[in-house]
Amino acid sequence: MTVSYTHLRAHETVLDLVRSRGLGDVYKRQGLCLVVSALSFSAGKVLRDEDVVFKEGLVYVKSENKAYTGTLEGYNERGVLEARKEFKNGKMDGSSKIFYPNGKVLSEATFKDGNQVGVQKDYYEDGKIKAELPYKNDVIEGTMKEYY
Repeated sequence: MTVSYTHLRAHETVLDLVRSRGLGDVYKRQGLCLVVSALSFSAGKVLRDEDVVFKEGLVYVKSENKAYTGTLEGYNERGVLEARKEFKNGKMDGSSKIFYPNGKVLSEATFKDGNQVGVQKDYYEDGKIKAELPYKNDVIEGTMKEYY
């Protein structure tokens, strides 16, 4: 399997693995999260996917004109958590994780104002580290490490 170039595109690459394990689509081509439900810790309400819209690269709640701030969680048809992403003012900002069906983390990354920053970590299904990719302003900067 090819290891990613950005967490969003990485998750598209990792998505091949996710799909092969029956998790379904987690991300759209433009790299935004396709969610089944969304949880806003600050507002304390749970939203359904039909309540979330993507406009001009930002995430909104349909009934609001303000860009979404909170956590989005995507679940498959069986109710298993597939992904969790944090947003601020409609852009990814904070932690982004994709999960295996067993609940362990498949991949995790950090975003600031929509750009990937820090070290993305990908894991084998047994929880052991598979790869580390250093990012700065949405670009790999440094040495990628793969573990076997």
